[in-house]
Amino acid sequence: MLVTREQLAAIMPRAHATGRAELWLPSLNAQMPAYRIDRERRIEMFLATIAEETGELQVQAENLSYTGERLYELFAGTFRDLAQARAVAAQGPEAIANWIYADARRSPGFRLGNNAPDDGWRYRGRGPMQLTGKANYFRFFAAVGMPLDTDPDYLLTPEGGAQSAAHFWAANGCNEIADSGDFTALTRRVNGGLINLATRQYYWDRAQAAIGETPMPEGEVPPRQAQPRLLLEGTTGDDVRALQATLNRTSGAPGLVEDGHFGPATGGAVKVFQARAGLHVDGLVGPLTRAALVAAAVPDRAPPAMPTSSATPAPRDFWAQLGELLRRVF
Repeated sequence: MLVTREQLAAIMPRAHATGRAELWLPSLNAQMPAYRIDRERRIEMFLATIAEETGELQVQAENLSYTGERLYELFAGTFRDLAQARAVAAQGPEAIANWIYADARRSPGFRLGNNAPDDGWRYRGRGPMQLTGKANYFRFFAAVGMPLDTDPDYLLTPEGGAQSAAHFWAANGCNEIADSGDFTALTRRVNGGLINLATRQYYWDRAQAAIGETPMPEGEVPPRQAQPRLLLEGTTGDDVRALQATLNRTSGAPGLVEDGHFGPATGGAVKVFQARAGLHVDGLVGPLTRAALVAAAVPDRAPPAMPTSSATPAPRDFWAQLGELLRRVF
C-alpha cells in the first residue's frame, strides 16, 4: 500500500506548503514496505509519529543550543556542577555534543560508542527518530548493508531519514504495537514517555482521516509541551510555590513558607528530599528530582512498567492523576 501525494499533504499540511512532503514521499513509499509498514494502521501511526517528531518534516538534526541551566538539568551526570555546565554551553553546540555524548563521561549502561574527541558531534542525533551515538549509527549502517564510515549526514536526506525511521520502527516492535491499536503504548515505545501525546494524537487523527477515511479533525495543531525550567536558589514564581507545597506534603518536616521564592530554606528542603530519595544532592530541581517529587506526591501508586505489544495499557486514572500533578506542580 503506497501513500499518495494528497494523503501525505492532508496529514502534514505545513510539510506540503513548504515542499517537504513531496520531497519525502518517494523515500517514504520506498522504505515503508521494506519494513512491513504496509497496513493502514501501521502507516497511519508511523506517519503520525514522524509528523510530530520532525515538526512535519522540518527538523532533522538535534538542536544542541542549550543554556547552561538546561544543559545541567538534562545531563547533570556529566558535569561537576552548574558552573561547569555553563562553561561548556558557552562554547556552543559542537562542544556541548562532544561533552555530553563522550563515553568517558557516561555510565556504562548509557555509553554510545563515542571514544574519539569529536564523536559526540559527528554522531549527534539525526533523522526522524534522532539516531544518536557512533555505536547506534554503526549498528544501523551494518543492518542496511552500508559501509560503517558512511557520512552520518545521510540521515538528513529524505532517503536516509525515511530508512532510519522505518528501521527503528520495525526493530523496536512498533508494527506489532500498531496492530494492537494502542497508540499510547506506541508513544511510550518511541518516546520513552508520553511527551506531546496530544500533538501525536492530533496527527494520528489526521492520518486516519487521510488514509482510513474517518472525519478530518478540526482545529490547529496542539502546542508542544513547554519544558519546565530548572529551579534553583534565587528563582521565583508559581512553580516555586508549587514546589514548596509539594515539599511540605512529602517531606518529613513540613514548614516551608509557600511564598514562591526559592531561598536557602527551600534549597535545604530539596537537598534533604534528594538525600532521602537516593538522588544526587545539589539542591537543584531538574527532571530526576521533579519526577521523584511527583512520585512521592502520589502515595502507594507506582508508575506501571512500559507496555509491550501484549501488555495491558496503564490505568487511565493513574496517568490522569500524574498529568494533573505535573501541570499543577511543575
